[in-house]
Parts: sequence; structure tokens; C-alpha cells
Amino acid sequence: SSAQIPTLYPRSVARYQRIRPLGEGGNGEVDLWRDQDIDRDVAVKRLKQVGTPEAVAQFIQEVQTTGQLEHPGIVPIYDVGRDEEGRYFFVMKHVQGETLEQIIARLRARDPAYLCRYSFEARTHIFMQILHSVQYAHRKGFIHCDIKPANIIVGPFGEVMVLDWGLAQRPTAALAPNAAARADKTPRPLRISGT
Repeated sequence: SSAQIPTLYPRSVARYQRIRPLGEGGNGEVDLWRDQDIDRDVAVKRLKQVGTPEAVAQFIQEVQTTGQLEHPGIVPIYDVGRDEEGRYFFVMKHVQGETLEQIIARLRARDPAYLCRYSFEARTHIFMQILHSVQYAHRKGFIHCDIKPANIIVGPFGEVMVLDWGLAQRPTAALAPNAAARADKTPRPLRISGT
């Protein structure tokens, strides 16, 4: 048979190949990358620079918060590490779709296609999915602290995801496991292979 046999890339080939930028915030930037091993597109968030201790601590807190929130409406983290420049990064699902901010703008502009697609019932369904994600996070002891239309993605199949848990707080940290490490809001250190 002349069928091509799939192979994994050797470690001499970088696992992740950058494709294009997706967006950026105060301390981080998010790019679309290709995971060569799994043959899928992923989103990679990195600190803009090596970073101050405060920026690194906030970044690690975001990784740990998002990593603990396993819910269909919250973007999963696949990997974490440091790149060749020493910048921390984490790899997450690439979520396709439009932000709720973009959808609201099109609805305000009375775009006929959006008025048809996003009926009152569809908008209520989106809102309910947001509430389910936030309720789950609250039950896990986390408060998002930055819920806004720009941090909500609505996918092409109606999936709704709450993004950007970088400012999330855990006011119940004193009750959580490893309370001593959480009492001063200092995140636990990351264990990154190869560093």
C-alpha cells in the first residue's frame, strides 16, 4: 500500500510554529500557532517581555486559574512553558468565532443577517451559557473580575466561551487547598520541564 503513514516531528523541529497574531493586552500577546505534533491550530499567550516579578506572578496565576476551570464554556489549557527568549507562555484551544462585542456592534448597526441569526431566543441562549460558565467558576471559588463583551466568544456552532481569566480572584483562597501559598495571593510556582 502506498498510503502515507503519519509521523510525529522529531524534537529537533519546534513543536509550535507561529502563524499570525490574534490580539494583545496589557502584559500579554496571543498568537495563532500550529501544534506540529497534534496537527492542529492552537492559541499561544505569552508575556510581552521577560516580565517583572509582578507580571510573571499574574501570568502564573492566570495559568493556574484557567487550568483549574474545566468547563465547556472556558478555554482549556493544553501546555505551559518558557520559550527560547525566557518568556512564559501557555497553549490553549484556538477558539474561532466572533466576540460578543463584535456581535453587539453588528446588531446595533441593524445588520439584517445578524438580526436574523441573533434573535431574542439566540441572545438569551448566549447569555445563559455565559451564566453557566460564571456559575461554575464561582462554585470553584473564582470570580472573573473582567466580564465584558470583548471577553466572550461565540463560535460558528453556537458555542460560547468566557475568555481571559487573567484578573480573576479567588476570595475563598483561605479555604482552598494549599491555603498558606494562597493567603497572600502568591501563585504556586509552575513546574516547567526543561527549565
